[in-house]
Amino acid sequence: MQAIPANLEFRIDRNHLQNTAWVKTEPQPLASGFVRFALERFGLSANNITYADLGDKMSYWKFFPTDAGFGLLPIWGFARVLKSTLAEFPIGMRAYGYWPLADHSILQPAWLGTSNFADQSEQRAALPAVYQLYQRWTQPADAIAEARYALLRPLYMTAWLCADFLRTEVMPANEHVAGSVLILSASSKTALALGAALKRLAPEIRTIGCTSTANLAFVRRTNCFDAVHSYDEIEQLEKISTALVDVAGSKVLLARVHQHFGDLLRYSGVLGISHRGEFALEASVLPGAKPQLFFAPSQVKKRMLQYGPGWIEQQSRADWEAFLAMSESWLAVDIQSTASQIQASYLSLLAGNAQAELGLGFELLSPMV
Repeated sequence: MQAIPANLEFRIDRNHLQNTAWVKTEPQPLASGFVRFALERFGLSANNITYADLGDKMSYWKFFPTDAGFGLLPIWGFARVLKSTLAEFPIGMRAYGYWPLADHSILQPAWLGTSNFADQSEQRAALPAVYQLYQRWTQPADAIAEARYALLRPLYMTAWLCADFLRTEVMPANEHVAGSVLILSASSKTALALGAALKRLAPEIRTIGCTSTANLAFVRRTNCFDAVHSYDEIEQLEKISTALVDVAGSKVLLARVHQHFGDLLRYSGVLGISHRGEFALEASVLPGAKPQLFFAPSQVKKRMLQYGPGWIEQQSRADWEAFLAMSESWLAVDIQSTASQIQASYLSLLAGNAQAELGLGFELLSPMV
C-alpha cells in the first residue's frame, strides 16, 4: 500500500465545498503539555458532509483551524501518539476520537480516568465538550473492525440521543397516545441507527422508515424499522400522532410530510442532510410542529446535568453493541489508503453518491517522522 507523505492536510474551500486539495504544511513545534498524534484509520460517510455543510452555522470548522477561508474536515477514527511531552501519553499509544482529516494533529490532553481523556486546547474551550473526548484504544488492531466502529459509533450515539429525546420529551409512554416516528432517508446509516435505537429504547413507539424505491429492499433487510415505505407512499401513511425525524434535509419531502399530517405532526427535527442540494430549514410556514435542528450535544449536556458523567455510556452500551453486531449482516466495509482515493470518496459523498450497503474506511499510512 502507498504511504501518504508526512505533514499533509485535506483543505476544503468553505464557500465552495467541492474545491479541495491536499496541502503540505510545516510541522508545528511541540510545546510542553502537548502531544502529536498520527491519524491511522477513519471512516467517511454522509455524516462528514453534514459537518462541512453546517461548518460555519454549527462551528464545526472551529475545531481544527487552518488558513482563512478553508476548513479541515472533522472525522472520527483512530490515531497513535507520535511525539509526546507527557509521560502519561507514551509514544505508540492509540486513541479513538474526533480528528481533522490530516495525517498529524496536536492535542493538549488530560486524563479523565483510566481510559478516557479530553483535549484542553484553547481553541476548543467554547465548543461542545462531546467532541473533545477521546478513548484509549487497547484492542488488537483490525482494519475492518476499526473502520466499522469509526463509521457507526458517532452516528449511533447521535441516533441514540435522539431516540432518548423522542421517548422522554416528544412521545413519553405515560401519555398513552398511539404514535409513530417517521424517519426520512431511511437507508442512511444515521436513520438505520435511529430505528434500531428506538426499537430497543421505546418498543411501544412504531418506527416507519421512508426511502427511495431503489433502497426499499435493502432497508427492509436491515430490520431496523417496524415498517418501510417509499417516498411515493407518504400521502398514504396512517394519520396518527407522529414525530418526524428528517435525515434527508429535503424541503420538498419536508413539506409533503407536514401537509399530510398537519396538526398531528407533534415534532419535526432535522438529523442529517443526505439530500443536501435540497436543504432549507428556513421553510415557509407549514402545518404542524416547526422544523428544527436536533443537536446531540445539547441532549448530552442535559443528561450530564441530570445524571452525571458516564450515564449515557452506561445506558447506551448494550444498545450500541447490539447495533454494531447486527450491522455485519447488511453493511460491507471497503478499506482504501491513498490520498487520491480519500479525495475522490469525499467528492462522491458530496455529490450524494453514498451507497447504503457500503461503508468507506481508510488507512492513512503516514511514515513515523
